Amino acid sequence: MIYYANYNEEKKVSWLSNDSSTTLANKFHHILIVYKYNNYLAIYHSDTSVKNKLFRLMFRSKSSHEFKKLKFIRKEVLNTTFLNNIKIKNLWLSSIHKSSESKADSKVLSGQNLESALDPIGDQYYGYSAIKATSTTLDGDIGINASESKIWMKKFVDSDEYFDMLRFILEEIETIETTGTDLNYNPVAVLANSITNNSILSDMIDVQLESIELFDIHSDEYNIINQIEDEWDNLDFTYLSQNNVYVLNVVNNDTNTDLGSFGIIFSDNDSYVSSFVLSSNNSQESKNIQKALENKNIIKYWFSNQYMISNGLIYQQSFSNVIFKEFIWLDFSGYIVSKEKPDANDLTKIGQDKSLFSWIKNTWTGLSSNLSDINQTIVDGWLLCDDGANEKADFIHITNEAVPTISLIHAKGANTKGRNRRIATTAYEVVVSQAIKNLMYLDKNSLADTIDIAPNVHVESLVWKNGQTSSRRAIKDFLNTLQEYKTRVVILQPHVTKSRFTEKLSTNEAKHRHNQLSALLLSAQNTIQSLGAEFVVIGHNI
Repeated sequence: MIYYANYNEEKKVSWLSNDSSTTLANKFHHILIVYKYNNYLAIYHSDTSVKNKLFRLMFRSKSSHEFKKLKFIRKEVLNTTFLNNIKIKNLWLSSIHKSSESKADSKVLSGQNLESALDPIGDQYYGYSAIKATSTTLDGDIGINASESKIWMKKFVDSDEYFDMLRFILEEIETIETTGTDLNYNPVAVLANSITNNSILSDMIDVQLESIELFDIHSDEYNIINQIEDEWDNLDFTYLSQNNVYVLNVVNNDTNTDLGSFGIIFSDNDSYVSSFVLSSNNSQESKNIQKALENKNIIKYWFSNQYMISNGLIYQQSFSNVIFKEFIWLDFSGYIVSKEKPDANDLTKIGQDKSLFSWIKNTWTGLSSNLSDINQTIVDGWLLCDDGANEKADFIHITNEAVPTISLIHAKGANTKGRNRRIATTAYEVVVSQAIKNLMYLDKNSLADTIDIAPNVHVESLVWKNGQTSSRRAIKDFLNTLQEYKTRVVILQPHVTKSRFTEKLSTNEAKHRHNQLSALLLSAQNTIQSLGAEFVVIGHNI
């Protein structure tokens, strides 16, 4: 069933002065659509300001009316319907940490697949308020604000296409909500995950006003913050709590004015924040405070047991250990994994012994090798040994293709060659540090400027193209022709075995080692990916 209403509106053009006698106005044509499918309603309004007022009337009004029967679609149902097997294109993030000069309070991200671009450690302290992704369900892009049960999509060719899609969406939501199995509670695993049980909240200890820059100039949030932000830092809050009601006593320290006591109730089923006045001096400042407290998008609340509320959603402020997932497990049969270089550091023996340096020379030629499967086809290219006191990497590999890949390869021998060796973070600390300090050479100009300067005479001639001897000058000339290229940092350290890293961790010591190594590699990955480079760590496939 479809209900609709359309109307016209004229507004004075914004660039005219207030005292202008000109009656120049813009004319807008608006429409309201209410679409009913079984027990579901979908509502659209073309005027954002009216849509927000309608939203408040339906879900935020204290008066009793039929709208009270309406409930938001649960966020896990929306997540399951639209956010499985997705590529995230846009994220609107809000911090769950206290405001700090060293960390952003909010972030808006855009990219091709943002889940790969997030910092698995630092971004744990952000929750998303909205997300836009390519959905396999809709075969296109969809935006979701799950906390307010809102979605948005592309423009449609005509009303038939629009209503067909609307019916399809509601049918999918109904199916997911009816079955209730395999619900997706956390579509972006890296980010903080919200919960709905407000009974876990303890004593309130702090409140924080959001930045006005986050909101549209015509929004209610912007208007409320604009009226209160100049005095906010002068306000002193004291907190009391009883029976799920939080009481905030507010005093303006600058004017020594008692502004009143305000009650706060957090809904257990949706992101609704309700405020009521216990006492007030009836000033406009007092009224503005109440408006701010009951708008879930404006105020963040903190509690003594490490929980907080942002955008009406409850989050726990705690560090979660994240597993590093970018290992490439390869075979080192015929080589000694604990032997980094040829005996006596005789680099002229590279390719002739059982060291890791020889494994690189014999395997990473750019021709037919198992390593060509790492996001590149079998192509010809250069391999250069740069080992020495002022090395850029142990090896540098450059493919010769339409869009070449520059790989900086940093190698380190395993602490031991025993097959049952335990995970050891120390085996990676030095080689990861070497990779980070040489990131400048991912820039092809920095690399070209120094590629013909060997760290020492022993490696000056250790350059190969397709397995045959070449020269540093040839690589320099090739680099100087590049206009487009990809970059990669490779850590070759076979100390960690696949069987050890993927086994079930039965002791606290094993978990500690696993978490420490993951934290080290994830930190390096975040730094490297921030420069647009791929990060690969090679482990031993046993």
